[in-house]
Amino acid sequence: ELKLSQVMRDGMIVQSGKYNELVQSGLDFQALVSAHETSMQLVQTESTEPETITKSPTDNKNENKNDSTKALDRSQSSSKIGTSKLIEDEERETGRVSLHVYKVYATEAFGWFGVILVLLLSVLWQATQMASDYWLAYETSEDRADSFDPVVFIGVYAVIAGVSFVIIIGRIIFTMYLGLETAQTFFKQILHSILHAPMSFFDTTPSGRILSRASSDQTNIDTLLPFMMHLSLVLYMSVISVIIITCQYAWPTVFLLIPLGWLNFWYRGYYLATSREITRLDSITKAPVIHHFSESISGVMTIRCFRKQDRFIQENVERVDGNLRMDFHNNGSNGWLGF
Repeated sequence: ELKLSQVMRDGMIVQSGKYNELVQSGLDFQALVSAHETSMQLVQTESTEPETITKSPTDNKNENKNDSTKALDRSQSSSKIGTSKLIEDEERETGRVSLHVYKVYATEAFGWFGVILVLLLSVLWQATQMASDYWLAYETSEDRADSFDPVVFIGVYAVIAGVSFVIIIGRIIFTMYLGLETAQTFFKQILHSILHAPMSFFDTTPSGRILSRASSDQTNIDTLLPFMMHLSLVLYMSVISVIIITCQYAWPTVFLLIPLGWLNFWYRGYYLATSREITRLDSITKAPVIHHFSESISGVMTIRCFRKQDRFIQENVERVDGNLRMDFHNNGSNGWLGF
């Protein structure tokens, strides 16, 4: 009994028949085959010979020069195709992270409205913190010693603390919700791109690279980024409030802030230049580990058949060591910054 091939689209069977019949039909199956053949052109190992172009003696010199240039370009292009490989090495960014990346992350869920609301809640919370300090200093000063009223003092202080509590709870909830919505948006975009990618994408992209983007990198977007953004915002607000109070009550110390600020920016830049690249290398070296492990699991019967277990185990250990080496240096740089 001859088996028939079936082609599905949008969850429904749209074609059924023999292989040759499906290819000749010129519909979905032919499009899949054509996409696969296009991707396999990247693995050509022999470069094509440049075309020899002959011109009649009546052609002018400019045409000869232009034709020679075109032939040279075709030769270089075919040479590049001949030396290309199916799976290219993963590329990584270098240098500083552009402000556009931060803008996309911050405005992906609710636009600038979410950013302004988070900043407003942070400013209000910091204002309540400063108000409690001002109220405590005012009521406990020597000028207020005779007219000090414990009931009023505790009542006002409790109101300020209650407002501060409500604001900080609202800020934490909204910040986490903003991070969750942003993470879901990014994940939907990744999932949509993977499900609608052509066959050539899966031929040239290792499965470990896809899993790394959709697992560990997505986890960082889900949990790490919202927490770090919230923590950074709190610390910056605290530093600004300390500078304001210091300038108000001990303004001569402002002259010390200039060299300290310069030293802080230099120290931070020196650390970030290394930590940023190590973090990128850590992400890149993680994908080959996942890819090698998943491929080894899929072909475990073949590996055992040829008795190559030791070879694959050693290669897996080397890839894991390469990734852990980047992780070790990353933690070392963090320890250097804390020291």
